[in-house]
Amino acid sequence: MKKRGQLGDVIKYVIIAFIIVSVTFFGYSAFAKFKNKACKTEIAKFEIDLRDIDKTVKYGSVREIIEQVPCNADEIYFFDLNKDIKLDFLDHLPLLKDSVQSKAEKNVFIVKDDKIIDSFYAGNLDMDFPNYRCFIPKFDKINFFLEGRGTKATVFPGCFQPECTYIPIKPEEDEAAEILDEAEEYGKTDKCTNCPEDKDEEFFDFVETRDNVQIFRKYEYCIEEGKTNVEIVIKPKGGVTLKEFRFYESIPKACVDDLKIYLLNWSKEHEVSIKDDPLIIWTLDEIKEEERLTYTLDKTLTENCKEIIEGLGIANTIEEEVKVDIPGPEKIEVIEMKDIPAISLNGLSDKEQIAIPNLWTYTEYSGRKQNIKYRITKQTNEGKIDCFIENKKEIKCKVKENIKSFSFITVQAEDGNIVGEATFEVNVNPSSVSSSYTRLRCKEEKDSSCKWVLGNSCNNECISDGFSKGESGGFCWLGRKCKCYDEWETSCEQNPSCGAGSVINTLSCTNP
Repeated sequence: MKKRGQLGDVIKYVIIAFIIVSVTFFGYSAFAKFKNKACKTEIAKFEIDLRDIDKTVKYGSVREIIEQVPCNADEIYFFDLNKDIKLDFLDHLPLLKDSVQSKAEKNVFIVKDDKIIDSFYAGNLDMDFPNYRCFIPKFDKINFFLEGRGTKATVFPGCFQPECTYIPIKPEEDEAAEILDEAEEYGKTDKCTNCPEDKDEEFFDFVETRDNVQIFRKYEYCIEEGKTNVEIVIKPKGGVTLKEFRFYESIPKACVDDLKIYLLNWSKEHEVSIKDDPLIIWTLDEIKEEERLTYTLDKTLTENCKEIIEGLGIANTIEEEVKVDIPGPEKIEVIEMKDIPAISLNGLSDKEQIAIPNLWTYTEYSGRKQNIKYRITKQTNEGKIDCFIENKKEIKCKVKENIKSFSFITVQAEDGNIVGEATFEVNVNPSSVSSSYTRLRCKEEKDSSCKWVLGNSCNNECISDGFSKGESGGFCWLGRKCKCYDEWETSCEQNPSCGAGSVINTLSCTNP
C-alpha cells in the first residue's frame, strides 16, 4: 500500500509539472502574440501619421512633430531619394543600403537590433546635406521639424533630439595635400607639436591609412541656441591598431574666420593643437577600438559649410591584429606583377625623373600591399639610364646622356616568402636643344592644374611647348596648381644642334 501511495504522488507531481509548463508556454505564446500584434498596431499608426507629410505643410511654413516610435525601435531614417548619398555608414545594414541605392519607393526606415522592421514612402522629401537624417528615439519618441518647400518638405531635428546622422570622411588626394600644406605652414610659424615634420612622408602615411580606417562626422545643432556640436568617430578596420594617429580638422575661413571667437570647447583627453585661422590637430597615441573626438562652435553652420569642412586621419604606424592560427584548408598566396607599359624619359633633364609613381598599381596580391618590398634586380643599360626604388614603391630614373637610348628594367616584389617579377622598357627621347643652354623648370600658375599629387606635380600632367615631361627636382609640391615652362640660361647663344647662325629663343631652331 505504501508503494502504491508513493506512485500516486509521483503521478500527481508529474501532472502538476505538466500543467505549470503548459500554462507557462501558452501564456508566453499568448503574450508574444499580443506583443507582436501591439507592435504591428504601433507601426501602422506611425506609418499613417507620416504618410504624405510633404502635403501637410505650405511653402515656407514650419511644423513641429513629436511622434511615438513603434516597437522600441533603435533608429528612424529619413532619406532624400532624389540626391546622391554616401552610404558607407550603412555597411552594417546591407538591406537598407541596397534599398536606398536602388532608389526604391521607400524613404523612411524603422530599425531595431540592426534589422529593418518596417519601411514606407512618406512623401517627397527634400533633405539638406548629407541628404538624409537619422534619429535616435528619446523616451520612445522623436522630435523634428517639417518645413514646406513647395511640392516637397524637409526634415530637421528638434533642439534636444539625439541623432545618428553620420557623414563619411573620405578626402581626395589633392584635398589631403592642401591640408598637409596648411599644417606644415602652421608648424613653421607657431609652436605646433602636432604638425607634420615631413609632409611628403605624412602624405604616404595617409595613403596607407585610408584603407585601414573608417572616419565619420556628425553635426548636432539647435537653431534657437545658435551652437553646433561636432563629433568625429574613428573606427579601425580589420582589427588593426593605429599608432601615433593624427586627425586634422580643416574648417574653411568663410565658415569660421577665427576659432578664438567661435570655438567653445573640444576634446582635451588627447594632445591637441589649434590654429585660429582655422585648423584643429589631435594626436592619439594608439587607437585599437572606436574613438570619438568632439568640439563645439558658437554659431550655426550653413549646409554648404557642413559639406566643405574636411578631415584627414593619418597613422604613423599600422599594426595588424595578432591572431591564433587555426588549422584549416591551405591558403595559397600569390604575388603577380602585371605588364608595365614602356616609359619615356626626357633626355634634356639631368635630374631624377619619376618613371613609375606607384608599383602597387601593377601588383596583384592577396595580402596587404604594405608588406611588399620592391627591388630592381636587373638593368640592361645602366651607363645611359640608372633607375632605382624610392619611397618603398616608386621607381625613379636618371638619364646620364642626352641621346636616344633604352634599357630593360626588371623589378621584383616579395613579402618574405613569395616573389613576383616584371620587366619593362625605359626609353630616352633626346632633346633637339642643347642641354648646356636650357633647363626645364616648374612654377605655380593659377590657370593650370596638375592632377598627379604623388611626387613632382610637373612630371606627368603638365605639357608645355612640346615637352611631355619636366624635371623631377621638386620645384612644385603635392597638389599645387602648376605648369612646366622653359627657362633659358642664355637667350642668344649658338645652338650646336641647329644650323649655323641659329640662336636659342624657343624650343625650335630659328635663324636671326
